[in-house]
Amino acid sequence: PAHPEAHCCASWPCHMTMSHVEQSSEQSHMRGGETLDSLGSCESLPGCVDEVAVVHKEAEHFVDGTLSAKSKNSRGGVRRSIASQMMIDKDEIKEIIRHNMERPVYDVRDFYKEKGCWQKIARSVVFENLTLFIICVNAIWMWIDTDFNPADTLLEADWGFQAMEHAFCAYFSFEWFTRFMAFKLKRNGLRDMWFVFDTCLVGMMVAETWVMTIIMVATGSGSDGGTGGSTGLLRLLRLLRLTRLARMLRSMPELMILIKGMAAAARSVMITLALLVIIMYIFAIIFRQLTDAQPCGLLYFRSIPDSMYTLLVAGTFLDGLAEVTTDIGKDSYVYAAVFFLFVLMGALTVMNMLIGVLCEVVSNVSKVEKEDMNVSFVTQKFSKIMTQIDVDGNRRITKSEFSNIMQVQEAILALREVGVDPEGLIDFADFIFQDGDAYDGSSMHPDGLTLPEFVDVILQFRGCNIATVKDMVDLRKFITKQMETFPDKVKNLFPSGTARNQEVCSD
Repeated sequence: PAHPEAHCCASWPCHMTMSHVEQSSEQSHMRGGETLDSLGSCESLPGCVDEVAVVHKEAEHFVDGTLSAKSKNSRGGVRRSIASQMMIDKDEIKEIIRHNMERPVYDVRDFYKEKGCWQKIARSVVFENLTLFIICVNAIWMWIDTDFNPADTLLEADWGFQAMEHAFCAYFSFEWFTRFMAFKLKRNGLRDMWFVFDTCLVGMMVAETWVMTIIMVATGSGSDGGTGGSTGLLRLLRLLRLTRLARMLRSMPELMILIKGMAAAARSVMITLALLVIIMYIFAIIFRQLTDAQPCGLLYFRSIPDSMYTLLVAGTFLDGLAEVTTDIGKDSYVYAAVFFLFVLMGALTVMNMLIGVLCEVVSNVSKVEKEDMNVSFVTQKFSKIMTQIDVDGNRRITKSEFSNIMQVQEAILALREVGVDPEGLIDFADFIFQDGDAYDGSSMHPDGLTLPEFVDVILQFRGCNIATVKDMVDLRKFITKQMETFPDKVKNLFPSGTARNQEVCSD
């Protein structure tokens, strides 16, 4: 230990030399010889002779390829040490896992230009809301046009209907052209299904409103009814415009939750309906055999399909239940009892079970979607705030920047909206940045937390959260870390040599 290089050499063979040996196995036999030669330079130092001898022996066995069973066992600990050193840092693993868990969020605006008036209009929230409003007005106008416009063609319609059709066609054409010009690469428009769908709708609308009108005026067939068949087909195709209402789902998350819930429950619904069909089929056979040659059998159960229809309408949907039950009971009370048994199993059990399944699935989907909306909402708010607070431009939040963020009213309102107490969050600043800023103000990771990491941490402090196993493990790690640093904190508070430090050490 007194030797100036003893400490360095004492730790070198077990960490670096075996690493060289591992490299020698992967590269060449001569690389292993170089490793053995490098060990010789350490043999002269105190405290290294025995360890170097062991490493020499292991390296010789490893390079020559003649490892014995005993040498394999002795190398187990060294292998574990090498594996632990070569393992990826746990923070990097967490980052990889977090990246793999993130679902890619598609946004057509990522394909837009960064500069220009067209992309500015296409990105505008006002323009998007105006388009949704025009879509709703167009859907309502289709009702008015269907009821009050008896004309087969646009030329035969009143001037008010013509003006509205031309206005809608002009706006939707302008909206399509704006989005088309906003694309940085025009071929990226084919990657956006909404843009492709709108292209088809606008194309049909232009063909019906302008192209067909020009053709009719040019050929003089606007009032002779010669194009009645084609115009009738175009009027039916106009119903496709109602599908534009689907774009409202993007601006109404609640509707999207219901749609996703229905899609998630589709399999459960099909299984439940299959069970109901099986029950109806079994009871249809029973009633067909029991009521054969009976008046109720001739009326309701003449065949298996007729029996299943009666059981579906009267026994499941409960339409005309009293009438059917009375007619069946006139022939036999046993028939009525069996019919009531089917009502109990079909209408009261299976159908109510189906309602329960739908409610459960929609509830689960709603929780997931609301969590995603909360994360997206907080991320958007703090992303805007970071552009003002992040002076160094590294897109990371440090403890000092966190203090500045908590003074912004927009950040406080955003936290309160997602259920986080801003005042209580200040008290947990040391815990949030436990891996970033030490207790005395020094910084172990000066880069701070990334925005996704910061959002993930602060959302854990919502009052509605339930304690999980991960929370208990994090608490244990935090307490263990604090206990490990406690002696150093005491030494910093009471330097050695003072009377107070002597009293503490004696206690």
